[in-house]
Amino acid sequence: MCRTGRAVIETSLAELCREHPVSVLCVYDRGGAGTRQLDIAVAHHPDELRDQQAFVHHDRHRLALGGEFDISNLDVLSTALRTLTAIGATGATADALPAVPTLTVDLRQLEFLSVAAARTLDIGTAGYRHRGGRVELHHPSPHLITVLHLLDLHRLPGLTLVTGPAGR
Repeated sequence: MCRTGRAVIETSLAELCREHPVSVLCVYDRGGAGTRQLDIAVAHHPDELRDQQAFVHHDRHRLALGGEFDISNLDVLSTALRTLTAIGATGATADALPAVPTLTVDLRQLEFLSVAAARTLDIGTAGYRHRGGRVELHHPSPHLITVLHLLDLHRLPGLTLVTGPAGR
């Protein structure tokens, strides 16, 4: 099936998922699905992508993460970050400031972030931050703050931890 055909299917699935909550990632859990299909799924299902242990929700300015991110679902996190920070999606050139200078990552529903997932946050936003974009990690739990500090993520250029009332 061509990429355009898959995009139409993914858009239709996204509309159905708004009315009937389902896990759209079940299709991509099978061997051989590949990153191209996952890229299409993330791009066309901004409302929410969910697997057994985690979810991502994104729009042009914000990414919300929930559940647990570890080695088993790093591809979903990486794809969501790539979608939001992609040069083509913002219309910017490699040397230009991103169209949305601040990317908000909402962590209030995130229960667990492995070291590999924290590294994915760093690597997945590095090019965006290097081009002048800012990344704000909002409302991490006290446990996540400790983990992020131990890993020195709060010291990365262009990345800020925003703490305070999480509004749970």
